[in-house]
Amino acid sequence: MIETSSYQIPDLTAGPPVVAVTSLSPDHLDWHGSLERYYVDKLSLCTKPGVGTVIADGSNAALRQHEAALGPAVTWVDADNPGFGGPWVGALGLPGEHNVRNASIARAVLDALGVEQARDEAQMTAAAQGFAGLPSRCRSLGQIGLVEFVDDSLSTNVLPAQAALEAYGDRPVALLVGGHDRGLNYSLWARPSPGAPSPLWS
Repeated sequence: MIETSSYQIPDLTAGPPVVAVTSLSPDHLDWHGSLERYYVDKLSLCTKPGVGTVIADGSNAALRQHEAALGPAVTWVDADNPGFGGPWVGALGLPGEHNVRNASIARAVLDALGVEQARDEAQMTAAAQGFAGLPSRCRSLGQIGLVEFVDDSLSTNVLPAQAALEAYGDRPVALLVGGHDRGLNYSLWARPSPGAPSPLWS
């Protein structure tokens, strides 16, 4: 599998047989010039020659609104899918609902590529055992007293950082942020989920 950037996609002349779109939200506006241009550039991979199937996050409202840009063969992955979540996802040991969605999308991609094991719960669970997530993606660095330290420094825009905050539910969070301001709406971090306390800013 290859992850492509919205910077790269407009220059591609062909796409892979299966494309997965895990999210759609404002980002890289300083590069693309406008929100709509960013969406067009990012989603243009879905209709490149060679693409047969697009797997998309069905819970993402922006993706649903841009369904026409995803091409004629879209498989939506959400909680209504029979293959969504399950014990095998728990075996991955990844926190948060966003990781359940991402894992379910990855499974749908394997299925679309004809990997027969992707349809077998026992084989998926066995494969997930001992999985180590990527460094800097909700990676626990350990705990001192009651305080857990989490490295999520690869969350470089609003949406993944918000998903990471939601992964810790109603636990108090001290959020350390920095880097280049992309002109996005950071107020979404103020209350990551209904009823949860606002994170402490440092």
